[in-house]
Amino acid sequence: MDLLARREHSAEELRQKLQKRFAKREVSREALEGVVEQLTLEGLQCDQRYAESLIRQAINRGYGPRYIESLLKQKRVDDPRQVLAAVVEVGEIDWFERADSVYSKKYHREVSMEDWDDLQRERARRVRFMQHRGFDIDHFHHLIEALSQESS
Repeated sequence: MDLLARREHSAEELRQKLQKRFAKREVSREALEGVVEQLTLEGLQCDQRYAESLIRQAINRGYGPRYIESLLKQKRVDDPRQVLAAVVEVGEIDWFERADSVYSKKYHREVSMEDWDDLQRERARRVRFMQHRGFDIDHFHHLIEALSQESS
């Protein structure tokens, strides 16, 4: 209960933390599994709620769908693509708008480049940043193209 009072946890994460906490005591794996199962039955632990919380946090920090899907896989959430799609559909998240917001926050000032090579390096740097944030090229391609048009 103490762990769940602070934030949401997945069932797997809860099992691991309980095993660490009670490693020195002789507590069987079945007993720990029973505790996690009881918390789930009582509605105190829910993997769906955990995934939704994780997705909201990542979106608020400026991450895109690819990054979030990878994060869900890393946290061992069942069927991360379906969970992400369901949360996005309910929240009506516009990835193009989110990409624009992240891009504008990072690159808020205009760049004037006269050298074509410098422009290409800057474009590549910005593409890498947006891809690292987990956005598809479709979400931000128009922003990169606008950079080329600004410098012309």
